[in-house]
Amino acid sequence: MQKPPKAIESLIESIIEETTGLDITAQLGALGYPKSPRLADVLQKLTKTFCTDRASIELFSSIVIDFLNAPHPEGALINLSRYADIVGAPNVLLITLAQAGPLREILATTFGSSQYMADIVIRNPGYLYWLIEKQTWDQEESLTFFETELEREIAYFRTKKGKLNAVRRYHRMALLRIGVQDLLGQQSIESTSERLSHLADAIVNTVLEILWRDLIQHPLEQQTDSGQARRRRKLSNDSDSKVLPRPNTGFSVLALGKLGGRELNYSSDIDLIYLCADADDDVLAFYRTLSQSLTGALTEVTEEGYLYRIDLRLRPDGSSGPLVNSMTSMRIYYENRGKPWEFQAMLKARVIAGDRQLGETFLENISGLIYNPSLPYSPVEDIARMRVRIQENIPARERPFNIKLMEGGIRDIEFIVQTLQLLHGAGHPELRAPGTLDALDRAAKQRLLKKKEAKTLADAYRFLRLVEHRLQMMHQIKTHTVPESPQEVALLAARVSNGPLGSYAYAEFIDALTKHLKNVRILSESFFAEGSQDASSLLLLPETDAEALQMLESCGIADPERAIKVIHTMAYGSFPRLLDRNTRAAFADLLPHLLDVVSTTGDPGLTLTNVSRIAAAGRSEYALYKFLRESDGARALVVALAGVSSRLTDYLCSRIETLDALLVDPEDLIRASLDHQPVWEGFKRLDKKSMTDKDIVIGSLQKELRQALDRLHLASFLVDFEARSFPDRLAASRASFAKRSIADAFDSAFEEETQAALFAMGSFGVGEPRYGSDADLLVVSNVEDTEAITRNVQTINRVFTEGRIFKLDFRLRGEGANAPLVQDLQFYDNYFKNRMSLWERIAFSKCALWWGDQKIAHSFLGVLEGELTTPFAKNEIEPLLLMRRKLDVLGQKTGLTWETKRSPGGRYDIEYLCGIGIAKIAAAARFPFTAFTGERLDMLKEAGMLDKDESTVCKEALEFYSKLEYILELQGFAIPQSDERERYLESYVERTFDYLGFPLRVGIRDEIRSVKRAVRSIFERFIEKVA
Repeated sequence: MQKPPKAIESLIESIIEETTGLDITAQLGALGYPKSPRLADVLQKLTKTFCTDRASIELFSSIVIDFLNAPHPEGALINLSRYADIVGAPNVLLITLAQAGPLREILATTFGSSQYMADIVIRNPGYLYWLIEKQTWDQEESLTFFETELEREIAYFRTKKGKLNAVRRYHRMALLRIGVQDLLGQQSIESTSERLSHLADAIVNTVLEILWRDLIQHPLEQQTDSGQARRRRKLSNDSDSKVLPRPNTGFSVLALGKLGGRELNYSSDIDLIYLCADADDDVLAFYRTLSQSLTGALTEVTEEGYLYRIDLRLRPDGSSGPLVNSMTSMRIYYENRGKPWEFQAMLKARVIAGDRQLGETFLENISGLIYNPSLPYSPVEDIARMRVRIQENIPARERPFNIKLMEGGIRDIEFIVQTLQLLHGAGHPELRAPGTLDALDRAAKQRLLKKKEAKTLADAYRFLRLVEHRLQMMHQIKTHTVPESPQEVALLAARVSNGPLGSYAYAEFIDALTKHLKNVRILSESFFAEGSQDASSLLLLPETDAEALQMLESCGIADPERAIKVIHTMAYGSFPRLLDRNTRAAFADLLPHLLDVVSTTGDPGLTLTNVSRIAAAGRSEYALYKFLRESDGARALVVALAGVSSRLTDYLCSRIETLDALLVDPEDLIRASLDHQPVWEGFKRLDKKSMTDKDIVIGSLQKELRQALDRLHLASFLVDFEARSFPDRLAASRASFAKRSIADAFDSAFEEETQAALFAMGSFGVGEPRYGSDADLLVVSNVEDTEAITRNVQTINRVFTEGRIFKLDFRLRGEGANAPLVQDLQFYDNYFKNRMSLWERIAFSKCALWWGDQKIAHSFLGVLEGELTTPFAKNEIEPLLLMRRKLDVLGQKTGLTWETKRSPGGRYDIEYLCGIGIAKIAAAARFPFTAFTGERLDMLKEAGMLDKDESTVCKEALEFYSKLEYILELQGFAIPQSDERERYLESYVERTFDYLGFPLRVGIRDEIRSVKRAVRSIFERFIEKVA
């Protein structure tokens, strides 16, 4: 016995001591167990039942861990409590469980995995000790073994009822033994199914013998075929009884389906057909009565439970046909009226009870019809149609979860095997095996399936059958449906982990289930393609198929293994959202056209992934696939979003309802986004609200602003893409939205006329922000007490910065980040005249009023203009150049090639050039605070400070940098830190420039270097001229 963890023992002690404030549910959660009040209650009850002294506390703590670690801890402890109540003597049970590790393992596993098995043990407490006997585990549970044990069990009883109840008790006990060994991982899937089938064979045969002998020994009322004439006949040992058949002569029971294939589940129906020899009416009436009695005895619910559910609908003419058919009537039926699906069902037929020679003769005779080299129908087409009908008839709620009948489920595997048997069974008698796994192995050996395909199907079959076993053995009910809720799926994963295929965490179980279903669907679609709908070949090839991978590589996809998985997910879905046949057909139709466009993007693999995310976000893949197939324009726009920006893809996936409006009229969506006015009413008097109310108001505003900005980004990008003006509209829209929304925030925050003004600086100030640009802002007041204004500014900053709408940056204010957030006019008048840095004269040259008092704005800009229109003296140029060189160094540290802002020849060269030049020429006119950089370059050209070529080179450089920066920022790409990453980025950017309609003259790195050299050369000549 292992010493229990201290935490468990401490919890048990706290329960005993009834510690004040003890929250058992929370304590269990802290220890990694489910936070279940019911679990806490039963733990408390068991603690008080078992723990009477210090020694019992330690013993109970040691055993309770196994039950808490069971697949369903709550169920395990509840069943332990029920078992303890039944057996009594808690001290004896406690000591027994503490000392007998195997017994404890059996109990914890069974009680926490199968309520049906737990009920058997609780109903029959002695079974637990029988389970741990060595001979119970050492028996080879063959058909002979079960028949021998059943014969021994019924020998004690003389009456039919006593014998049948003995069979029912034995059935329950045998199921428990099989189930426990299965749950403990002691048996393979094949072995468990085979033992369940052997048990069923033995029970049907034993019950048949009991009934047969009873019918001969007792008087019986029989009915003729017409149902009109009734006569009574005493069946005894007199001379008349000699005309009646002896047991096991002239009557056979055939098993089909799961039992026929020796693949029975814990709660399967058993498919039977009753066959008899040709005989007179009296004997036929006897066989009918025998078959009715057999059906009733197997299905009757008694105080000892029931044995099996029987399905007799596979007999000739189904439910409307005779219950038992003679050899001649069976032959005539199958020769003249046998349907293809009936021959398919007969593939699994075998004799399990009664006259075996009779049954084998029938199967031999019918084999020529089943394995017919000249079939009058196509098994592929016929079974393909049947497959579609079955899947379409699954109730809509079950369709994504029924692992037997759904696409990619157990039935698909069986249909592939059965089709091969029908097609090739005549020429390959080796294929005539009723078991699915056996037949798969034989098909691979005959090279009718590739070994890899056979293994894929076999692995999936074992996994899905194990899941099916766990579903059914929980409550011994017929189900094939995986639960929908994550909690129930997690419990299922834990129960599956107790088995022969290893352990699965929740995510691993979902991945495995999705993988197997998808693999089977792909192989099934490929196999039945002739009889089904046309499909893109990529959907019919396994994920590792060399042809599929080569095809994707030819589309420029660097990681074809990942891409084929994405394609299969788009076609088939993933658990629990598995897509239907119509959706897959629509995707198959779209796929070639989609790949044509995707292959032209910067990273086709990434584009494909993003398109798949957009499709999944809409929850109506079928409609989207049909639309994209029918509309070349819509397809191009969706691929553009997916190919150029993972960030925009994120936005679209979270706002997928905007997709229709985006594709119909993005211009209208831009106008609506810019005109959008959030409900700022709650923002008023925010400082008077509680902290909770503040958070609610701010959170609501942030969500609304974020949604509007996301729509604006999406629409602006699409307009740019269609007009080949990237990224002009996107930059302008960001600037407009920022100005409008921030001004609205200030309007709402300051209810009354406030003596303040808000200015935008830098790129936002002139309406040309980068995608990732901060909004540089400055707040100026004409009052000395700025505390109230400062609080409002801080709140507004919180809305925009914490809400990830725009990052507001107030560090350009006088004296920088350490100075008060809001300064008055007098301060700035003094600051500009006495302490303004040279670089600040360049930074402040881009300044636009966004909100506030016009008089304050006029005064502030007037003071600022007075300083900015003073040309830089020659002795000021050198310090400016020194500052610029420091920025050069920073640029080189962050990646010389890709850095386009600080590095030599980057944006700052042009900014400094414009700042110095505009200061020299602005004295003759009003200062161009809001002029674009391109307009400033034109002004310098007109003033003769730049020639036409120099101005053009600088403007083209700005346009090139803007495109490059947006391309990188829209994907969230950072400056590469490794050679491998740089090679990827180089390829991506070159392909994206080409895709957007701006082909490069040379490679991207050479282009960047060339542009920087040209800009730096102009900058140096300009500085030399003005100095």
